Amino acid sequence: MTRDDLIEKLVTTLPAWPSPADHCSQPAATADGHREGWEKGPRDNQWHYSLIADHGGRISVTREQWEHVIENRTKYQRIWY
Repeated sequence: MTRDDLIEKLVTTLPAWPSPADHCSQPAATADGHREGWEKGPRDNQWHYSLIADHGGRISVTREQWEHVIENRTKYQRIWY
């Protein structure tokens, strides 16, 4: 999975970025042996969504990255619809 794939998954499944009390939890094991879920950032203390591969690689998506994709889609839809 790429960062774009992970962002696409979040954009299509999250109506809004969740607050920690509502939705955020530690990454959990997936069917393919990876871990996926919410983590707090080490420097900014902000929640982000991560996919942690079984080999140790990590892809994280911040709220800003998610919002950027949402904003671009909204602009694109205004142009074409």
